[in-house]
Amino acid sequence: MKAKRPAKTPKKSQRRILSKKGAFLKAFIACADLTRAAAACKIDRCNHYEWLRKDKRYAKAFAVAREQAAQTLEDDAVHWARRGLFEQYTYQGRPQFAQRIRILGKLPDGREIYQDEYTPAELRAFEIQSTRVIEEDDPSRPLGQFRRSEGLMGRLLKAFMPARYAERSVAEVSGKDGGAIDAQLTVTFVQPKEPKAA
Repeated sequence: MKAKRPAKTPKKSQRRILSKKGAFLKAFIACADLTRAAAACKIDRCNHYEWLRKDKRYAKAFAVAREQAAQTLEDDAVHWARRGLFEQYTYQGRPQFAQRIRILGKLPDGREIYQDEYTPAELRAFEIQSTRVIEEDDPSRPLGQFRRSEGLMGRLLKAFMPARYAERSVAEVSGKDGGAIDAQLTVTFVQPKEPKAA
Protein backbone atom coordinates (compact mmCIF):
# COMPACT_ATOMS: atom_id res chain seq x y z
CA MET A 1 0.00 0.00 0.00
CA LYS A 2 1.35 3.38 -1.02
CA ALA A 3 1.91 6.00 1.64
CA LYS A 4 -0.19 9.15 1.21
CA ARG A 5 1.70 12.20 0.15
CA PRO A 6 1.18 15.23 2.33
CA ALA A 7 -0.99 17.92 0.76
CA LYS A 8 1.00 20.51 -1.10
CA THR A 9 1.36 23.74 0.76
CA PRO A 10 0.84 26.85 -1.33
CA LYS A 11 3.94 28.67 -2.41
CA LYS A 12 4.97 31.83 -0.61
CA SER A 13 3.57 34.12 -3.34
CA GLN A 14 0.24 32.26 -3.30
CA ARG A 15 0.02 32.54 0.49
CA ARG A 16 0.72 36.28 0.22
CA ILE A 17 -2.07 36.68 -2.35
CA LEU A 18 -4.49 34.72 -0.14
CA SER A 19 -3.66 36.92 2.84
CA LYS A 20 -4.09 40.05 0.66
CA LYS A 21 -7.51 38.81 -0.46
CA GLY A 22 -8.58 38.17 3.12
CA ALA A 23 -7.27 41.54 4.30
CA PHE A 24 -9.05 43.30 1.43
CA LEU A 25 -12.37 41.61 2.24
CA LYS A 26 -12.07 42.53 5.94
CA ALA A 27 -11.28 46.14 5.08
CA PHE A 28 -14.19 46.26 2.61
CA ILE A 29 -16.61 44.97 5.26
CA ALA A 30 -15.43 47.68 7.66
CA CYS A 31 -15.72 50.62 5.25
CA ALA A 32 -17.96 49.43 2.35
CA ASP A 33 -15.65 51.31 -0.03
CA LEU A 34 -13.51 49.47 -2.61
CA THR A 35 -11.01 52.31 -3.04
CA ARG A 36 -10.40 52.80 0.68
CA ALA A 37 -10.18 49.04 1.28
CA ALA A 38 -7.57 48.71 -1.48
CA ALA A 39 -5.58 51.65 -0.09
CA ALA A 40 -5.68 50.14 3.42
CA CYS A 41 -4.23 46.87 2.07
CA LYS A 42 -1.72 48.67 -0.18
CA ILE A 43 -2.99 47.03 -3.35
CA ASP A 44 -4.37 48.36 -6.61
CA ARG A 45 -8.17 48.30 -6.87
CA CYS A 46 -7.82 46.51 -10.22
CA ASN A 47 -6.56 43.44 -8.34
CA HIS A 48 -10.03 43.02 -6.86
CA TYR A 49 -11.65 42.90 -10.33
CA GLU A 50 -9.02 40.46 -11.54
CA TRP A 51 -9.64 38.18 -8.53
CA LEU A 52 -13.39 38.35 -9.18
CA ARG A 53 -12.85 37.28 -12.80
CA LYS A 54 -10.36 34.48 -12.15
CA ASP A 55 -11.13 33.08 -8.68
CA LYS A 56 -14.61 31.61 -8.06
CA ARG A 57 -13.93 31.14 -4.33
CA TYR A 58 -13.00 34.80 -4.01
CA ALA A 59 -16.15 35.80 -5.92
CA LYS A 60 -18.30 33.83 -3.43
CA ALA A 61 -16.41 35.31 -0.47
CA PHE A 62 -16.89 38.80 -1.91
CA ALA A 63 -20.64 38.24 -2.27
CA VAL A 64 -20.79 37.42 1.46
CA ALA A 65 -18.54 40.39 2.29
CA ARG A 66 -20.82 42.65 0.25
CA GLU A 67 -23.82 41.68 2.38
CA GLN A 68 -21.83 42.38 5.54
CA ALA A 69 -20.67 45.73 4.13
CA ALA A 70 -24.31 46.57 3.40
CA GLN A 71 -25.04 45.93 7.08
CA THR A 72 -22.20 48.32 7.97
CA LEU A 73 -23.85 50.99 5.80
CA GLU A 74 -27.24 50.31 7.37
CA ASP A 75 -25.75 50.64 10.87
CA ASP A 76 -24.23 53.99 9.87
CA ALA A 77 -27.57 55.14 8.43
CA VAL A 78 -29.41 54.19 11.63
CA HIS A 79 -26.81 56.09 13.68
CA TRP A 80 -27.17 59.15 11.44
CA ALA A 81 -30.97 59.04 11.61
CA ARG A 82 -31.17 58.51 15.39
CA ARG A 83 -28.22 60.47 16.81
CA GLY A 84 -27.04 62.55 13.89
CA LEU A 85 -23.68 63.67 12.59
CA PHE A 86 -21.71 66.15 14.69
CA GLU A 87 -21.25 69.53 13.03
CA GLN A 88 -18.75 71.78 14.77
CA TYR A 89 -19.54 75.46 15.04
CA THR A 90 -17.24 77.82 13.19
CA TYR A 91 -16.76 81.55 13.56
CA GLN A 92 -14.98 83.51 10.84
CA GLY A 93 -13.73 80.22 9.39
CA ARG A 94 -12.21 78.95 12.65
CA PRO A 95 -13.59 75.95 14.58
CA GLN A 96 -14.98 76.79 18.01
CA PHE A 97 -14.14 75.00 21.27
CA ALA A 98 -15.43 75.19 24.82
CA GLN A 99 -13.37 77.44 27.08
CA ARG A 100 -11.49 76.08 30.03
CA ILE A 101 -10.06 78.05 32.92
CA ARG A 102 -6.48 77.23 33.90
CA ILE A 103 -4.16 78.63 36.52
CA LEU A 104 -0.75 79.61 35.26
CA GLY A 105 1.91 79.74 37.96
CA LYS A 106 5.30 81.48 37.83
CA LEU A 107 8.32 79.70 39.29
CA PRO A 108 11.28 81.46 40.95
CA ASP A 109 13.47 80.75 37.90
CA GLY A 110 10.97 82.57 35.62
CA ARG A 111 9.35 79.53 34.03
CA GLU A 112 5.54 79.37 33.85
CA ILE A 113 3.59 76.14 34.47
CA TYR A 114 -0.06 75.17 34.46
CA GLN A 115 -1.11 73.95 37.89
CA ASP A 116 -3.30 71.17 36.47
CA GLU A 117 -0.22 69.51 34.93
CA TYR A 118 1.48 68.81 38.26
CA THR A 119 0.53 67.03 41.49
CA PRO A 120 0.05 69.10 44.68
CA ALA A 121 3.35 67.75 46.12
CA GLU A 122 5.25 68.88 43.02
CA LEU A 123 3.57 72.30 43.17
CA ARG A 124 4.71 72.76 46.78
CA ALA A 125 8.26 71.78 45.79
CA PHE A 126 8.28 74.39 43.03
CA GLU A 127 7.25 77.23 45.38
CA ILE A 128 5.08 79.12 42.91
CA GLN A 129 5.54 82.87 43.40
CA SER A 130 2.51 84.22 41.51
CA THR A 131 -0.49 82.85 39.65
CA ARG A 132 -2.94 84.17 37.14
CA VAL A 133 -6.15 82.74 35.74
CA ILE A 134 -6.39 82.39 31.97
CA GLU A 135 -9.12 81.14 29.66
CA GLU A 136 -8.19 79.07 26.62
CA ASP A 137 -9.76 76.71 24.09
CA ASP A 138 -10.19 73.11 25.20
CA PRO A 139 -9.47 71.00 22.07
CA SER A 140 -11.07 67.98 23.72
CA ARG A 141 -14.46 69.77 23.81
CA PRO A 142 -15.47 71.11 20.39
CA LEU A 143 -18.65 73.20 20.26
CA GLY A 144 -21.34 72.06 17.86
CA GLN A 145 -24.51 70.08 17.49
CA PHE A 146 -25.66 66.70 16.22
CA ARG A 147 -27.76 67.10 13.07
CA ARG A 148 -30.17 64.27 12.36
CA SER A 149 -31.52 63.28 8.97
CA GLU A 150 -35.31 63.20 9.12
CA GLY A 151 -35.59 62.00 5.50
CA LEU A 152 -33.29 59.07 6.23
CA MET A 153 -35.33 58.25 9.33
CA GLY A 154 -38.48 58.05 7.17
CA ARG A 155 -36.80 55.75 4.65
CA LEU A 156 -35.52 53.48 7.42
CA LEU A 157 -38.99 53.24 8.95
CA LYS A 158 -40.42 52.28 5.55
CA ALA A 159 -37.72 49.61 5.17
CA PHE A 160 -38.12 48.17 8.69
CA MET A 161 -41.95 48.38 8.90
CA PRO A 162 -43.34 48.56 5.36
CA ALA A 163 -46.89 47.54 6.37
CA ARG A 164 -47.13 50.55 8.66
CA TYR A 165 -45.07 53.25 6.92
CA ALA A 166 -45.19 52.38 3.21
CA GLU A 167 -46.81 54.96 0.94
CA ARG A 168 -50.24 53.98 -0.27
CA SER A 169 -51.05 55.32 -3.71
CA VAL A 170 -54.51 53.71 -4.06
CA ALA A 171 -57.36 54.44 -1.68
CA GLU A 172 -59.48 51.38 -1.01
CA VAL A 173 -63.23 51.95 -0.81
CA SER A 174 -65.73 49.25 0.03
CA GLY A 175 -69.44 48.99 0.74
CA LYS A 176 -71.31 47.54 3.69
CA ASP A 177 -69.41 44.71 5.46
CA GLY A 178 -66.50 45.05 3.06
CA GLY A 179 -68.65 44.24 0.03
CA ALA A 180 -68.89 46.02 -3.27
CA ILE A 181 -70.46 49.43 -3.57
CA ASP A 182 -73.82 49.29 -5.32
CA ALA A 183 -74.45 52.65 -6.93
CA GLN A 184 -76.38 54.00 -9.87
CA LEU A 185 -75.46 57.03 -11.82
CA THR A 186 -78.20 59.18 -13.29
CA VAL A 187 -77.37 61.89 -15.78
CA THR A 188 -79.91 64.60 -16.65
CA PHE A 189 -79.25 67.03 -19.48
CA VAL A 190 -80.73 70.49 -19.01
CA GLN A 191 -81.26 73.00 -21.80
CA PRO A 192 -79.72 76.34 -20.83
CA LYS A 193 -82.08 79.28 -20.67
CA GLU A 194 -81.73 81.91 -23.34
CA PRO A 195 -80.77 85.35 -22.06
CA LYS A 196 -83.59 87.91 -21.91
CA ALA A 197 -83.39 90.73 -24.37
CA ALA A 198 -83.04 94.13 -22.77
